[in-house]
Amino acid sequence: MPYQDSNPKRRNLIILSSSIIFFYAADGKLKENTLKLPLINLEFHNTEILVFFIWVALLYLGWRFWQEMPLITFAQYRSEMVRKPFNIPLRWYTQKHTGLTYREVDGFVVTNWDPVKFTISYQTVKELTASNDASVNNDKRTIPIKGFSGRMLKFLIISYSIIRQPYFADQIVPFILFFTACLFGLFDLTN
Repeated sequence: MPYQDSNPKRRNLIILSSSIIFFYAADGKLKENTLKLPLINLEFHNTEILVFFIWVALLYLGWRFWQEMPLITFAQYRSEMVRKPFNIPLRWYTQKHTGLTYREVDGFVVTNWDPVKFTISYQTVKELTASNDASVNNDKRTIPIKGFSGRMLKFLIISYSIIRQPYFADQIVPFILFFTACLFGLFDLTN
């Protein structure tokens, strides 16, 4: 089955940026200012023009990808992070820091977590079952994600988001490669 989510502008930008990064990372150089293509018996003697057109193509592809990229706000990215299953590590962290058990009579339920402030909101089961009673205070309790276990939880959440979330892979990675290729070119000009 063919890949259905193929974006040619994204693909072209990734391929050209990766090629430039690979060329500079492998310390590539053009020997004697000539470039020979043996398969079609073609030889370039003025390689500065070829390098100029490669950089123009890179800038053009970066500009076209930026134009075609759908604008996703940070709130949409945040909601994408929230809807994915982090329940087990969030439950473990909440249980460790509150001393409550998960989903028992005197337990708790994780109701939300904030990936910006890195806090976990939770309610006890008694509060949730009595939520129809107006005399019960239904405020959600929050705990900050901190300490060594909090750093590990943050690392897990961020790693999962980078690997599994489509926003990062589809929209951020091409720009990272584009700017990395541009930085390699700028460092090469200064040397």
